[in-house]
Amino acid sequence: VRDHGEESPLFSLFVEDDEDLVAEAIEEVVSIIEQGRLRGRSHAYAVYVAGWTLLRSRRDPLRACELLESARADAAARGFTVLAARAAANLAFAFAFMGALTLALSTLNSNDMPEDGPWRLYDGGIQDAALGLIRYWRGELSAARTAFTAVIQGYSDAPYAHFARVFAALVAAEVGGSEARIEALAELQKVPQVTLLGVPWRSWRAIAECALARARGDRSTTIRLARQVLRADNVPVATALAADALRWAGDVDGARAALGRISTSAPPGYLVASVGVTRALVAYRAGDTRTAHFRLEQALDAAADEQSLLPFCRDEEALRRLLRSHVSAGTRHEVMLATILGRTQEETSALSSLSGRERQVLAHLRTTMTPAEIAVALDVSLNTLKTHQRAIYRKLGVSTRRAATRLRE
Repeated sequence: VRDHGEESPLFSLFVEDDEDLVAEAIEEVVSIIEQGRLRGRSHAYAVYVAGWTLLRSRRDPLRACELLESARADAAARGFTVLAARAAANLAFAFAFMGALTLALSTLNSNDMPEDGPWRLYDGGIQDAALGLIRYWRGELSAARTAFTAVIQGYSDAPYAHFARVFAALVAAEVGGSEARIEALAELQKVPQVTLLGVPWRSWRAIAECALARARGDRSTTIRLARQVLRADNVPVATALAADALRWAGDVDGARAALGRISTSAPPGYLVASVGVTRALVAYRAGDTRTAHFRLEQALDAAADEQSLLPFCRDEEALRRLLRSHVSAGTRHEVMLATILGRTQEETSALSSLSGRERQVLAHLRTTMTPAEIAVALDVSLNTLKTHQRAIYRKLGVSTRRAATRLRE
């Protein structure tokens, strides 16, 4: 690169922290690439670094994907196997971040992932971070925790360890006990409260701490931290989570204002779903059930293709009631809704006697699906389904499907 006299903007991508200066450097590097001022080995590496930086800044994930895909193809064609692997790992994370969860998982599974090397300092652990993100938004929180823990333990000083600490805390807020949440909070203290290499870590740390405050029922701290998140721009996921936290804490006006700040320009499906669920719950709280069901159906539409189930699986009674009533209101997503209901059933003395499979069956019985359709959805025979159904009725002390599904209403 130095031979072409273009080292300055490329160097800036590695050392600059100011978000605006990083954006300017990216544009300069891309311009150099498009003008053909770099050749051979320099070209492949410059395209990779531009995509890597654009991904890190989160300003334009789609463009980052285009650059990383180009870098991967160029590197593979030239036999630069290490660079091709690094580009593939970053591409998988970019796909996950922009909501293409299936494509991200496919990229992780179909490419040789990079070995540790000099780039460990910059993106060590990125493949586990990508996997964790996929599992998180699909509501597979135990698998997400495993992936994020692998990053934290294996790459404690790399930037993706900070990312993993934030999302591990979000996972702990959803499903962890008090001990897990205390551990997550301790790990968050290692996340910087400044912008580094274009990443606004202060906002990410604040939303994770906000989620933990919400999990322990601390409304005042939840509101304070959510408002802190809203002082920053270009953090739509954190903003959406802050909006829902404000809604939960009773600051409905603040939640609406936060939702209004989220860009509608090609957002990820999981972000649309998260915003939709929050809007649905705001309407539900106000007694506007028609709007609540309309918003919820929109959220289900956004989540369907990639099965981004997390926004529907949070442990909140108002959400569970809305989901259960949505079956009767009518939905295009009965199978997905049954899956969600199977994950969100609150513990009662009656339900505690049911096995995990029986709870899945009970969730599907809440829909209008026929026994044959439920059997197909659960990949069991009709006779096996009927066996589960009889066991559910016996344990719940009922004799009909209607009685079983109305038990918790």
